Amino acid sequence: TTSVVSTTQVPTGQMVIDPSVHFPSDSDIQAVIGRASDRGVYLDPGTITENLFGSTQSSNMLMVGAAYQSGALPISATAIEQAIELNGVAVEANLQAFRRGRQALADPEALTRLVADLHQPVSTATTDRHVPSPACERLLTVLGEEASDELRAVVALRTDELIGYQSETYAADYVRRVEDLRAAEALQDPGVGGAAPGQLTLAVARHLHKLMAYKDEYEVARLAVDPGFAAQVTEDWGEGAVAELRLHPPALRAMGMKKKISIGPRAMPAMAALARLKRLRGTPLDVFGYAGVRRVERELLAEYRGLVDRLTSELRRTGPAGRDAAWHEAALALAGLPDMVRGYEHVKLENVDRYRAELSRLLDDLGWR
Repeated sequence: TTSVVSTTQVPTGQMVIDPSVHFPSDSDIQAVIGRASDRGVYLDPGTITENLFGSTQSSNMLMVGAAYQSGALPISATAIEQAIELNGVAVEANLQAFRRGRQALADPEALTRLVADLHQPVSTATTDRHVPSPACERLLTVLGEEASDELRAVVALRTDELIGYQSETYAADYVRRVEDLRAAEALQDPGVGGAAPGQLTLAVARHLHKLMAYKDEYEVARLAVDPGFAAQVTEDWGEGAVAELRLHPPALRAMGMKKKISIGPRAMPAMAALARLKRLRGTPLDVFGYAGVRRVERELLAEYRGLVDRLTSELRRTGPAGRDAAWHEAALALAGLPDMVRGYEHVKLENVDRYRAELSRLLDDLGWR
């Protein structure tokens, strides 16, 4: 047996809802496959196709090319390419992916050079690149001149998302809190406490946004009618492709509905109307906001904002003298705690329980009890 294996890391459902579950090592996986195969071919098609085509949609076709080139696929290259053309979906990208998969085995150095010429490897820094809207640009003036390029990129992306999510006012609160913490952290002498300058602010910039942009009914509706979503469906699946959303809103669950509902094109006008009602979010008129999980989401946000304000005050109070390494380690862990809050409904609430237990421990470490 010849095994042609993708090493691209794709989170399982359990990993999505439980951040303590990690990927097994590549060596462990290859050892298991090696015991059952005469030959193993290992590629990371996700990274290759992302860098070549800006999407991982053609990853499988790249693996088909590698399988063909390995000699394990008893079909001619001409037949495979004809099948791609007859299928009529993303023909050029799939043809190129098939050929690059062959090249990955026939001339891997040439493929590596091509990827290097086209793009830098995908990383957090590159995925945070964003062209700010005019509204975002206005809000970003709040950031001090000393703010790093990385922080500006992280904040710009999330500020525009929060403008779309709720409003400029909502996004402005986010930018202000991030800048207050950045300025307070900048008061500290570099290297005090062993913390890399700016890391605490970066963590808060990412995780405050996560709690501010929780996915409620208004946000799902907004994303469903976003023209960019329709364009992506067409690009990935061809003209005439129709997407159906499978939803199980808490309000319907509370009414006894146990199965998900399907939302197709005919429901899009209603979704557009719902998206416009986002201004009701968190107000007494927010009928969805009375669900238990929505109340918890608002509580978590208010609690985290309070913690960020306390971190800011603590850094301002201590000034250049700063705090010790243990305090900075606990503060950074606290800033990243929202990453534990994953999933929906009961899964999310169970993770919230774990979040609160860890928060309690960190508050003790910070001496905030």
